[in-house]
Amino acid sequence: MHYAPEVATYSNPAQRATESQEPERYAVQLRLSSDPLDAAQVPQLDIFDLYHLYSDMTVEHNQLRHALRLGFFKHVHTARAVARYLEPYFGPTTIVQIESAEVVRSLQHHIAPRKDVGASGLYASIELTAPPEPPGASIPLQHHASGDKTSRGSLWSWLFRQR
Repeated sequence: MHYAPEVATYSNPAQRATESQEPERYAVQLRLSSDPLDAAQVPQLDIFDLYHLYSDMTVEHNQLRHALRLGFFKHVHTARAVARYLEPYFGPTTIVQIESAEVVRSLQHHIAPRKDVGASGLYASIELTAPPEPPGASIPLQHHASGDKTSRGSLWSWLFRQR
């Protein structure tokens, strides 16, 4: 499984200069095709109620490409978590850094998914988790200042301990 989608960035220096003045925004690119997207082939998923699903057209190597994207994210880490959640439905995904012009364009190109995969309306919440940590990478727990190394307690007991 593809756990760490790379962030696509712009190669044009003028675009980079514009980016530094705008807040960074990211989208998850779910599909990229030379054929127009068919909303009947996009699965209906609860997560699409939380974010904006849209199509965008780009030109790559003098060829028109249609992208299916989900946005918008202020932090790349959030976009990566959502991308991992969606990979079983779409295969490998890519995180793309976008400009404010794409946000405006996306309002005209909203996609309403129509493929019933039995996954819509089933969940009250969606939990996004990171891949498991490698062995030995966990952070050791701090012990109480009292010197009692057997009692770790909860975070709440530590926060509200009497001083």
